Amino acid sequence: MRRGLFWLPACAALAACAGGSGGAGDAVPAGDVVRGVEGTRRIAPQGQPIGAGVAAPPADAFAVLDSVYAEIGLDVTTRNPREGMVASAGHRLVRLNDRRASYWVDCGTSISGPVADESQVLVNVTSVVTPVAGGGSLLTTRVDAEARARGTMEGFRDCTSTGRLEALLLEQVRGRLGGGD
Repeated sequence: MRRGLFWLPACAALAACAGGSGGAGDAVPAGDVVRGVEGTRRIAPQGQPIGAGVAAPPADAFAVLDSVYAEIGLDVTTRNPREGMVASAGHRLVRLNDRRASYWVDCGTSISGPVADESQVLVNVTSVVTPVAGGGSLLTTRVDAEARARGTMEGFRDCTSTGRLEALLLEQVRGRLGGGD
């Protein structure tokens, strides 16, 4: 029997939300994600996107996203230049950038420590680059994750981002473009 994780990320919605008025402080409402195992489906809240300004045109910021994802260990599964979107879907998170899973996502704790470090964690990372008024661009990243205990029949546990992965992606993009905001 084939097991799989079904993600229906709202990439288009993320791009539309990120394109709002273009301010880095704009609140972007979280959408919903439908996921399940072997045909079962449930709706879980989608992670809150984190956006920040980049002092480069959107085309330049978008151009470096593939290499930034690769450098930190995320495989790009979706790339949409028209929407300025790059995503890594269904990445199995054990260690990323020499840090354990619990550094990047919070799945709660158990008697033996952080659940993220003792479970199989699957993560979706979606980054969207949009133009901002007055030049530059906005890089908005959303991290969605869930954990499943290894070797048990326990269901999935939703995880939240610690914000560190979004910050690392932003730092790497800014570094490759030769400056900050």
